[in-house]
Amino acid sequence: NYANIKKRHLSFFGVVRYILAAKNHHDRGRNMYMLRRFSIFIIVCLSLFTLLACTQSTQAGQEKDYGKMPKITGKSFDGKMIDTSKYAGKVLIVDFWATWCPPCRKEIPGFIALQKQYGSKGLQIVGVSFDDEETEHKQFTKQEGFNYPSILGKDNVTAINAVEKKIGPIEGIPTTVVVDRQGNIKYVHVGYADKAEFEKIIKKYL
Repeated sequence: NYANIKKRHLSFFGVVRYILAAKNHHDRGRNMYMLRRFSIFIIVCLSLFTLLACTQSTQAGQEKDYGKMPKITGKSFDGKMIDTSKYAGKVLIVDFWATWCPPCRKEIPGFIALQKQYGSKGLQIVGVSFDDEETEHKQFTKQEGFNYPSILGKDNVTAINAVEKKIGPIEGIPTTVVVDRQGNIKYVHVGYADKAEFEKIIKKYL
């Protein structure tokens, strides 16, 4: 769930802080060799931590009626307040993601293209980021040219828990849900999926 994913990622930064502390408290000349070897080992461990939090598989999504989509609110990277209940009557894609998650980042261009192509036909995409730092989230979304809102999950733990009661625990990201015009969750995909996969699903509900 949300808490477990955050624990895995927080452990990533905990080890980074340990390395930095070690560098500050050891004599660089006498211990540099051992510190360098230790750093290589830690880099491997950090990669594993990220893999644990990110879902690398491209498993098939599950299409069924999961019930009503809970309301999610928050401030988007551009400062605008978002309330998903105001998108009633639209087909909604909610993407649970993070800037530190490689498969999440890989999906972003597809979502941007879908919003551009189908926004006028009733599609609205909303990102819910598992990032801790608002600055990193804001920089990445602006750099990538997001044309849809993205809010921070840490401000929506209660709403995320409500979503999990509908679709099951979010054990990894990206996790993406598709909501029909009546506000019902109709499709859940865990792991990376390309633009064509989501396009095939949303066309059924637009």
